[in-house]
Amino acid sequence: MHKMIKLLVSTAMVAASPTAFVAPANAVTASPTTVTRMATTCAALVDASATLHDGSPVWSTAVINVVDSEQPGVNTDTEVPNTRVGTGTPIYSDTKIAQGTVGPDRPYRIGGSVNMFGDQVATTKTFPDYTFKFDRSTSTTTNYTIDCQLTQSTEVLQPAVDTPGHKVEGHYVNCDFGHGQGSDNGGEDVCADVPPTQASCIAHNATGDSLPFWGLDTEQCKFIKTADAVPPGHTDAYYTDGPDIVTTSPGHTDSQTDVTSQSGLDGVSNSPLVLHGSFLAGQVVICISPE
Repeated sequence: MHKMIKLLVSTAMVAASPTAFVAPANAVTASPTTVTRMATTCAALVDASATLHDGSPVWSTAVINVVDSEQPGVNTDTEVPNTRVGTGTPIYSDTKIAQGTVGPDRPYRIGGSVNMFGDQVATTKTFPDYTFKFDRSTSTTTNYTIDCQLTQSTEVLQPAVDTPGHKVEGHYVNCDFGHGQGSDNGGEDVCADVPPTQASCIAHNATGDSLPFWGLDTEQCKFIKTADAVPPGHTDAYYTDGPDIVTTSPGHTDSQTDVTSQSGLDGVSNSPLVLHGSFLAGQVVICISPE
């Protein structure tokens, strides 16, 4: 009997770990030992020592596409000793007349007969057939064919990134700070954010942020900030998940033998049952009276 069973036996992330086995309806139930053996077969196809950067295994495996083929059961019968009982009409052999002392019981008369009778004794009693008790064990083997699904996890190393910083951003404009070309002594600032005509302001803008005082006001120029300073940045290298690579290794085999037992069953044999001993086979006339 062949049945196609669709089931999945997945190992945990550790490829060689045993796993739960869920058998579908009408399947021959695989024992925990068989399930573990199947999982081990698939796990042996990959490198269990391979790991990703965080120590997790590269490989995981699963038992798929299980096909079972149940073989006919094989019975082993064991007769229970001392349970044979003969049936049918027995046949006596090796007979003789019982010998004994003369007394009221031997020889003897039957009813009103004047003849003398004796006991016929046999040493062999044979029945044509007999019954008996027996115990039975039935051994059933199920062969399995399995495929192994192999999944390889991958990862991608993203390189480290350095981001250059920069000083404060802006530009210089003409400004007399309310006092001509002098410093700001507390007067009203009258600085317009327009392209400078003052040669020093033009020179500041041309030199840019390499100036040691860049971003600070000077006596004749006011700094107009357009963006804050940004310090240099650094991002460490890191990993991202890559695609899983899934392949199938087909055609692996396993088997399981189950044994069931029954006790005290009734059996019948058509062979003769021969008993040896001393058996009363009947009565015979040993003396015929002339009267």
